[in-house]
Amino acid sequence: MNENNETDDIMNTLIDDEYITENDEDEVDDILDAPINEYIPVHLPFIEMATIGRVQDPRGNFLVIVTPDSGRSDSYIKVLNSDSYTKAEKIIRLAFTKEECYDHKGDGKELWKISNSDIKRVTKWLRSTPKTKIEYGSLIFHTNWEQAIYHWNNECGFFDHPDFDETIPEGCDKNSKLIKIPQYVPLNTEIPDWTKINFK
Repeated sequence: MNENNETDDIMNTLIDDEYITENDEDEVDDILDAPINEYIPVHLPFIEMATIGRVQDPRGNFLVIVTPDSGRSDSYIKVLNSDSYTKAEKIIRLAFTKEECYDHKGDGKELWKISNSDIKRVTKWLRSTPKTKIEYGSLIFHTNWEQAIYHWNNECGFFDHPDFDETIPEGCDKNSKLIKIPQYVPLNTEIPDWTKINFK
């Protein structure tokens, strides 16, 4: 494969040695919903991803995904200003455990300086109950927020960590190694008040 083919300004994803570009929107969006190892070769920038939900709202659609990056040491959800990844022009990374956001670079989308009213819509949706609940062992993830935490930790491989313990609210003992890993999101994490984010 030609090494000059990359995923810089638009989302190009390799399937059976053929690139899918933003013109093939439905297929690209389907990839975001698919099991990660089914489609994404490890040499591509997008290695782990999961779609939490697509929201259609007269006040503005949005998409919530998690895409852990092994090169970063923080944890976040991504919210886009469309229910389609390829149609979205703006994106924001909202921290799982802090009232912060992180810069987004690499796919041609602008930082979404999201309004407080939109933050409240996103937060309300995250607190709501999805159509399908996720179960993992004895754990049941009831809300969209809980499912975002599940998908993030699952895509990061933390459920396979020797210190993971589903019988403890945090998912591990506070003194264990797992809780000290910046990317790990404790299972009992509350939604931060992202309305306190100050965009410069």
